[in-house]
Amino acid sequence: MQQHSQDEAEVIAAKAIASIREKNLAFTPDSFELFYAYHSGNATSVKAEIDAISRANKPLTSKIVERCAHTVRQASGPGAQVSKLTNEVSNVVNDVLGSVRDSTTGNKSFSDSLEGFASTLDGDSSSGAMIQQMLEETRRAIASQWALQEKLTTATEQITSLKSELESATNASLTDQLTGVANRRALDEFLELEIERGTQPISLIIGDVDHFKNFNDKWGHAFGDQVLKLVAKSINQHEPEGSITARFGGEEFIMVAPKIGLQAAMGVADAARKFIGSKVLRKRGSHENVGNLTISMGVACRKPGESVEDLINRADSALYQAKKAGRNRVMSSN
Repeated sequence: MQQHSQDEAEVIAAKAIASIREKNLAFTPDSFELFYAYHSGNATSVKAEIDAISRANKPLTSKIVERCAHTVRQASGPGAQVSKLTNEVSNVVNDVLGSVRDSTTGNKSFSDSLEGFASTLDGDSSSGAMIQQMLEETRRAIASQWALQEKLTTATEQITSLKSELESATNASLTDQLTGVANRRALDEFLELEIERGTQPISLIIGDVDHFKNFNDKWGHAFGDQVLKLVAKSINQHEPEGSITARFGGEEFIMVAPKIGLQAAMGVADAARKFIGSKVLRKRGSHENVGNLTISMGVACRKPGESVEDLINRADSALYQAKKAGRNRVMSSN
């Protein structure tokens, strides 16, 4: 994905907004993302498709926009494009807001001076045609300056709204909707980034709720969902600084702990396990005691050159050993 300077991002963002207006499309994360990629040269195939639609004088529907934006995201990696656009649009917003503030201050002073001059000239009957012409020019200058400010203000409001929508889209694309922790996509991106940075060591903790199926079968899926939320929150509370907790799927959770060695990660996992085990589960409404909650955990520390898949598999193997040894314990993979 080509990186852009702040000035380049401004120009591309302005072109994207102009294209959205020209095609009478709604300002959405999809439409902005699509036309930002279109004008940045990062979506050759999508650009060709849009150009073909334009040449055929066919409408660019919201369905086409959504599909093309999805293609752009797939080409640049899950979640990466939206996140990058949010940062670049943020820079554009800050610049435009600064321009509006400067324009407002300058226009006020300029307007006051010109209006005073215009009033003086207007009262001089001996001025003649030249003074009348100067008077009209000053008034047109005032009108032009305030029109520019109005355009800047409108553009700022539109970009600020778009930035908010992009941030919401980013959060939604990287968060597990049930538990509120990161999802598998965010986990993969986080791990890949730390590996690219050359971070050492990187430890991975994978936990699986013991006998979770029993909770669902006996107390219902709504109760099971509450259990998952509790586990996610508990593991998240034990994160070392700079770590991430993600729902891996079902009742499994993963914590990635950069710059944390195997023994320290074992301590983190065991502290989370004990904390979860101390919770007494009660059914909402009746407050009926349904027993204690336990979790088994496997820990692995990344070896030099090891792939993400192999690291997860080793931690998962350690988790399996913890289950096999009687559950409610932490085991490691060497």
